[in-house]
Amino acid sequence: MSKALPHILLVLSLILISLHFTGCTKSGNNPVDSAHRTWNVSGRTYFVGSTTQIGGVVLKCAGMTVTSGEDGSYEFRGIPEGDQTITAEKADCDPYAQSLHVNSDVKCYVYLNPHTTRLWGHITNAIDGPIQGAKVTLENLVLYSDASGYYEFADLLRGTYTLSVSHPFYLPFQTVVDVASDNQNEVVLKRELSLEGTIRQDTYVDQASPSSVYWNSSVLLLGLRAYDSTAHSYVPAIRSIYISFNFHDLLADERVSVVNATLQLYRYDQGPSISINTFAIASDYASGSVTYNRQPAQGINLYTGSIVKTGYSPVLDTDGLIQLLADWRAKRPFYGIVITGGDTPPANFFSMEFNTLKPKLTFTVRY
Repeated sequence: MSKALPHILLVLSLILISLHFTGCTKSGNNPVDSAHRTWNVSGRTYFVGSTTQIGGVVLKCAGMTVTSGEDGSYEFRGIPEGDQTITAEKADCDPYAQSLHVNSDVKCYVYLNPHTTRLWGHITNAIDGPIQGAKVTLENLVLYSDASGYYEFADLLRGTYTLSVSHPFYLPFQTVVDVASDNQNEVVLKRELSLEGTIRQDTYVDQASPSSVYWNSSVLLLGLRAYDSTAHSYVPAIRSIYISFNFHDLLADERVSVVNATLQLYRYDQGPSISINTFAIASDYASGSVTYNRQPAQGINLYTGSIVKTGYSPVLDTDGLIQLLADWRAKRPFYGIVITGGDTPPANFFSMEFNTLKPKLTFTVRY
């Protein structure tokens, strides 16, 4: 028995090899039509190297034609006994043909070789350039861009895919790509971040002291009237705030768009709600020497609003700052802003000279 065992194993191996390459095996010994000796040939259709069953495959055998179902199954009934050839065709696949000897019902599994393609490109940012380490997902396939931002998916079946790209520093991206042939798809990721402008100088002017300079004051006053204790009445006493600032250098690039921006002052008194107007400054003025009697010309109104409580409140919003940014980018004169309004008593704000709670100029940008 021990001597016969290798021969038995050899025969079994040859049978298994035959089944592997033909994909066809007997499945029954009772003919469909015993008089004419006809049999059934059935099976499923797959892609080579895959367990994915494919439908819509047109199969032919002995003059008969069938189409595989969604689950890949097909069946020929009444195939004459003898040598036959089964063929299979599907768009974007190589033609398939398999010879088989029919003398019983046959199970024949058809494996089609699909035409494959590839999708490649680069992941970049308009300003930062190539992005390394971006996660690129194509359906259930995942890879990461290299140092040059390059990615590539090979051996893809032709069709439509969802391409997704993500990176911790950039906004997520998703698109649908049609990979009918080799397809180059360049992806530009957007980035969103916060920037701070620099308050260069701030001061206020006071009608009650028209020649006084307040550049080094730790507070900024805003109001329209003051109470005259001698006359026991309110008298005009305009106090206006002047602020000059620098935009962040990144904002010089036209490809950077402003999503949100605000200039805020911290009000520390408990006074009533006040209305304010913020104007562009239209003319140059001597730095550090502006007084009520020596004020530059006012330009366009950039902002109208109200300040209702203690804490940070906006004195200039996104629209107004975008107008000033356009002038700065165009290298037109940019002198800062002046804030007017208030009531009695004057509203009190901390200036840049204060230790904390200073004026804040912030931008949320995208590029």
